[in-house]
Amino acid sequence: MDGTGAYNSRYEPLELFGEDCQITAAPEPSNVLWENLETTPFQRGARKTGVVMLITLFIFLTFLLYSGLKSKAGENKLKYPSSTDCNGFKSLFEKGERSSDDYKYDVDNFKSYAEYDKDETQNMRGAGYYMCYCKMESSFAKIAKNKDRENDPCYKYYTDVASGLALTNTVTILVSVINIVIRTFNIKLIGAIQYPTVSKEVSLIMLSIFWATFINTGVILLMTNAELAYSPYPLGLFPIHNQYPDFNENWYEEIGPQLTKTMFIMAIYPYLEMLIFGGLWNLYKILDKGCCCFDKHRTKATTPMKFINLYAGPAYLMHFKYSSILTQVYISFMYGLFIPVLFPIAAFGIFNMYMVEKFALLYYYRKPPMYDDKL
Repeated sequence: MDGTGAYNSRYEPLELFGEDCQITAAPEPSNVLWENLETTPFQRGARKTGVVMLITLFIFLTFLLYSGLKSKAGENKLKYPSSTDCNGFKSLFEKGERSSDDYKYDVDNFKSYAEYDKDETQNMRGAGYYMCYCKMESSFAKIAKNKDRENDPCYKYYTDVASGLALTNTVTILVSVINIVIRTFNIKLIGAIQYPTVSKEVSLIMLSIFWATFINTGVILLMTNAELAYSPYPLGLFPIHNQYPDFNENWYEEIGPQLTKTMFIMAIYPYLEMLIFGGLWNLYKILDKGCCCFDKHRTKATTPMKFINLYAGPAYLMHFKYSSILTQVYISFMYGLFIPVLFPIAAFGIFNMYMVEKFALLYYYRKPPMYDDKL
């Protein structure tokens, strides 16, 4: 019971110094953070304000980083639009039917048009001749084999394509890396608030990690590619002017694969985490035993506490597991109507989490504390 009035055996309210008694259920001893009990509510409130400001600043800096990378990658989309009909451009230099004997393809004339269009394309005013010529008459392999590749007219095109692809994949990987950084950052900051119970601390960490990773994965990736000039109030007030005013074919071609890759990385992350950190834990135990890996009684630990800290396993971090499931569910429902493959990926991720956590709770993590109903 929480804040329940106290009664005697005759169901009469108990009084102490003329006031009604209120009984609050005590938390489990393993759920109490004893070192934090002296922190006052005012101190916690001040620290919470500082934590919210730091997390907001971190997310804003992440948004600026993504915007810089996407603006650079967006230049290639403006130079080389994916909607360009290259077959139509090629047909301008063809005469006769392709299957007939009088068919002619004036590739030299096509090349001269492409060279003339090259400078205009670099200034984002190209007609499409340069892009289509390089796309249809050249390749990465031809450029790589050419010793004088820098003078090849299509060298700049394939350099731009390679850099754009690298930036796109960088953003995809960066989203997953920053999610891990956000997790560590939030755990440290929320711990500095010094809540009195583990349940309260874990609950706040879970919510903060969830919102931060959801914004980082699902919202910032959307906003860094958005054109809000034509959006209704109040979105139109934000000075965000990028490529896509709406969800169109080009948006799906560029952002859809990035979001799908990010969700897939989140889905298989439980296995990667267990492989990396579980492997390190076993390596530390092997180093502790030396050459006698099968001797259960051999150890280099000099105190019982060092031995327990090494062999009891790491603490069970429920907060980011919980937040990871929420992030996958929210993102899949946010974009799933447009990208249906996100639903099976999210289900795959939750299944992976269940299998790994069931094994890890038995053989890897140490026994978690007794949480209360606030979690």
